[in-house]
Amino acid sequence: MRRSAAERQYEYAIVVRGPMLAFTRAALSHYLQTLPGVGVVFSHNDGCAGSHEALHFLRELSDRHSSTFDFVLAPPPPRLGLGYRNAQREATFYGVRRAIDRWRPRWVLVHRPDSAFVLRALVDGAANQNHTVYGRGRHAFIANLARVAEAQPPATPPAGPITQASRGKQRHPRRLGVCPLQIPLTRFYGAYPVDDHCMFGRATDVLDFWSLEPPYCRSCDASSSLDAATLALPNWRACRVPGPEAEIGALWVEWQRRHLGWPPPASPLALVRERMWVINPIAFGYVRTTKPNAMAAAVDPLLPLSENAAFNIAFQRYFRRQPGNRYDVATLCRPEPALHATPVWESPRDWATPLYNCSQVSGEPADGPVHMLKDWRCPSPDSAEMKAKWGGGCGSAGLVARRTHGTPEHAPRI
Repeated sequence: MRRSAAERQYEYAIVVRGPMLAFTRAALSHYLQTLPGVGVVFSHNDGCAGSHEALHFLRELSDRHSSTFDFVLAPPPPRLGLGYRNAQREATFYGVRRAIDRWRPRWVLVHRPDSAFVLRALVDGAANQNHTVYGRGRHAFIANLARVAEAQPPATPPAGPITQASRGKQRHPRRLGVCPLQIPLTRFYGAYPVDDHCMFGRATDVLDFWSLEPPYCRSCDASSSLDAATLALPNWRACRVPGPEAEIGALWVEWQRRHLGWPPPASPLALVRERMWVINPIAFGYVRTTKPNAMAAAVDPLLPLSENAAFNIAFQRYFRRQPGNRYDVATLCRPEPALHATPVWESPRDWATPLYNCSQVSGEPADGPVHMLKDWRCPSPDSAEMKAKWGGGCGSAGLVARRTHGTPEHAPRI
């Protein structure tokens, strides 16, 4: 039974999905030190990339921050999925559900293990500029995310904001906020790409997005049982299944069709305009490192990340190297599209504006050429590419002694 708002313990929760990286340890410690009254969950499975090695650290955090920290290490899916898509999906679902069970938050932020929201300001020595992140508030970035989310219009599917089916749910889902880093507005990778770097929204809406209902298939390399038109891919694609971001978007569109009676949007741009808002992550102090384990020697995990010079360097490098793609959200919907050739980090407008504006995009990018896009090669979880990216593949290690207090039977906490 869900508690009322009066029974809500915390307004906000953050879910960081695994695997556990050096960067992730420092990010979790940072949140717990700097965001009192915000629930934090780490979620992964017990058979992947350092899960068992992380147990001591997770238990230490749980003992030290018993009221604000929790973790989930669920059994891995039978198939981890191409690009770890199944492992990612289940980790996110179980992590969000744990946050709801523990704290009944109104808002949930989910992000990857190689990123975090930590910086209040950065000084660009080369340009001699000081950029301060958007907004103020007791809980800093997460309260400001909620403020921006509240100001967004309701989701508006083609059939109208509320259908007969959605009335049966007795609530109307709000738009979900997503990062702009992997939302191509073409159909090259799939019909409905949704960025997986970060997501922010009402807790129940985020949980619904990551639903484990069919047609999600945990024993398949990809959940490709949707309608062929929904999964249409260019004939010259080397990989004949959608990329991970396109699959999570397609599963969300299918969930809304089944539960709310909403028809599929006409294009990737229509999906963004009708059902999402695009977070400008730099305005909320976003950091992502492209070499999460290599940063370990340069990081003091006991120091808030905003005071770690190593992460200032990683942040600058990442945003300066963003590739230009004239058919993606990060280019077409920037606060000042004319600056698309300017590195994101160097534009003051990118620090001051909390969201990207896709209403200004003219035409339909999905109808444009896509031959310049890099193909996605369907990397298996055991491929050299995935091992290099996440520090190792996944084994079949068994369960260790469990801590079962308050734990759903089918999502064990170890």
